[in-house]
Amino acid sequence: MGRGRKRLESPTSPKKRRVGRPTKYPVTEEDGDNPKRKKRDKKPTYIVRKEKKAMLEAELLELKQQVVHLRRASGIPDSFFAEKEQLLSRIQDNDRLRAESRKQDMLLRNAHAIMAAEYLMKCPESPIENFIHLTTDLKQRRAALVNLKETKLKQANDFITERSKILPRVTPWCQESKFETEEGHYCAEKMDNTPFHGVRSVRQVFEALQFFFRNMEISISEMLGDITVREDDDSTASDAFSNHRLVSTMSHGVKVEKNIVKFFKLVEPDVDEEHEGQAPYALVATDSVDLDDMYPYVPQERIRMDINAAMKFTEHFCKRPPNRKKKTRTRHPLYGTGGFPYPQDPEEEEDDEYERVVVLTRFFRVKLHHTEMDIPPHVLQEVRQGLACFSDTMVQSMHRVIYESR
Repeated sequence: MGRGRKRLESPTSPKKRRVGRPTKYPVTEEDGDNPKRKKRDKKPTYIVRKEKKAMLEAELLELKQQVVHLRRASGIPDSFFAEKEQLLSRIQDNDRLRAESRKQDMLLRNAHAIMAAEYLMKCPESPIENFIHLTTDLKQRRAALVNLKETKLKQANDFITERSKILPRVTPWCQESKFETEEGHYCAEKMDNTPFHGVRSVRQVFEALQFFFRNMEISISEMLGDITVREDDDSTASDAFSNHRLVSTMSHGVKVEKNIVKFFKLVEPDVDEEHEGQAPYALVATDSVDLDDMYPYVPQERIRMDINAAMKFTEHFCKRPPNRKKKTRTRHPLYGTGGFPYPQDPEEEEDDEYERVVVLTRFFRVKLHHTEMDIPPHVLQEVRQGLACFSDTMVQSMHRVIYESR
């Protein structure tokens, strides 16, 4: 045969195998030349599992019988164990309900986070913000504030009324958030409800707030430790509005400047016949000056801070808590304990179980503008963290001037 050709083998010749390698299946003499696979004696898996299940069920039944026997031997009535089993079942049900409640709560919080990330953090402007330009002419500055007064007060009233209509009216609460906008500004929003118990009238609390505004730089320096000075003469101020320019020097030497205008309104039906039949209330609207020709911003030396706020005072009558034995003693912010410029309500008595509660509902949005100054990150972070501290200073100052020290 030629080279490279394979040798033809007979189809009946047995297949050769390698030397030393055992056959896959043992070959017997009876098998001859046609070896076959040997059948294994093995049960199917489903039969094995069925038998195992039956065995475990029998064992479980036996254990239950032993438990019943031990219960009877101990002398404890079966009702005790039945109540225990019911209690365990209720515990398991409660655990499942709590787990489901946590899932629902997390879904709501995720929805709130999505709304904050997609809307709040991408909204650089305040909902009660207006562009304000004040010139160097005093008459024009005053006229600009007079024309803006009714607009700002209406904005404040509408916003507070709509924003708080589904929230508790008298009990205290607070909602606060801080975030950085896409432009690099750092904002803090806060809305809260602060009740003043046992006061004489809305006017008393309203005048306490005005007292704080007139002495704002002193209160901030005293309570926060920052050195705050006023850089304007407030020549346009009146009982209805005012304009303040404040510069605060922080502990690290960073200077923050604020140019704020404030508008006030007090409605007393007993005094004003136009609002007869209405409940007394007061409004305060605060905004920042965007462009001031007389007192321009100095961005190369100071960080600009804008403050937009809406505040409303409302009157309520609530039952006095049983743990408060004596009537709350108050004083006037200007007259102290020497008296009040208006008489006390004759219907109020010392042992009356109801007391007047004046509630201050506030909304603040404070914006710290992006700065190009070389400020260490940790210093800038501390300035940001104390962004809304002045709102707490406001309430503390009002408490000091309203309530008598014990």
